Amino acid sequence: MSNGNRLTIADLARRLDLSPAAVSYALNNRPGVSQETRDRVQALARDLGWYPSSSARALSKARTGSIGMVLSRDPEMIGTEPYYMQIIAGVEHVLIEADMSLTLRMVSPQSGADLAIYSRWAAERRVDGVILFDEHVDDPRLPLLTRLGLPAVLQGGPATSSTIRSIETDDQAVAELIVDAFAALGHRYLTYLTGPLRMMHERHRLAQVGAHAERRGMSIKVIEGDYTMAGAHALISEQLRTGPVPSAITCSNDLMSVGTLQAAEEARVSVPGDLSLISWDDSLLCSVSRPAITAVDRHPVEYGIRTAQALLHLIRGGTDTTEELTPSQMVLRGTTGPAPGWVPAHNPGG
Repeated sequence: MSNGNRLTIADLARRLDLSPAAVSYALNNRPGVSQETRDRVQALARDLGWYPSSSARALSKARTGSIGMVLSRDPEMIGTEPYYMQIIAGVEHVLIEADMSLTLRMVSPQSGADLAIYSRWAAERRVDGVILFDEHVDDPRLPLLTRLGLPAVLQGGPATSSTIRSIETDDQAVAELIVDAFAALGHRYLTYLTGPLRMMHERHRLAQVGAHAERRGMSIKVIEGDYTMAGAHALISEQLRTGPVPSAITCSNDLMSVGTLQAAEEARVSVPGDLSLISWDDSLLCSVSRPAITAVDRHPVEYGIRTAQALLHLIRGGTDTTEELTPSQMVLRGTTGPAPGWVPAHNPGG
């Protein structure tokens, strides 16, 4: 056996008394051999546990067979935030079918390490394209990737760059779901615990929530958070200690929603008797909390699938067809109730 005991196409050809070209055609499902020969070759390859060299395959296709993803969040946070894990699950679903791999790196925020990684990936031809998250104000990644010529898709746009493809989430619809749910229960004052407002999607969400709250005659107070449970716990504990108890709070992710619930419990604030809570993201954390947290199911696995599909279309130079995504849905649980003292208007029609 050649190549340091690694089977090659030539080894398979000798065992089957075929030409290397015929074996290559059979393994790659190309025309030029009979179905009987194709079956013989593929059966032997399976029996011997043989797979084509990824480097040789990449050279033959002028592609690497891998896409890249750099998450600029603290690694400890990534491990506890279900949203990213669900997005990655959707991406992997597409990559498995395409016989491609995911190269994932995690770097600390504000370190600038992600820029160096993209530059190295492009110079070394390590990935065919990248998926981006969390566009920032004046984000340096977008012009860098354009200069590098590295195909990129932003998950959770809209992207501010005309050269970067984005898969947009339905922020306006989610904002309306949340504001309408509170308004229907008589709440007139909404506290919104956002993520970092340096992120474009957080600014977009805030604009949508503010606009719809104004249409519904609601006042809004904004508290800027950091997506962490501990950060939300500290911010809401301070709010409950120093100011009036807000009757309605929405948080930009599930971790902050759990932190808010814990702060209310420690302050002996009844949920939902005194304070109602809705999470922008749904997850297992929301369903196992006590009380379980009302949340919006934004179908992150589906968004991961759609983002990966868009990137593969971009890499292959094909036309990306826009597919309608499943609308986000409110999942009512135990943290939403009427505003304190609110009495529904009597409806004579029943």
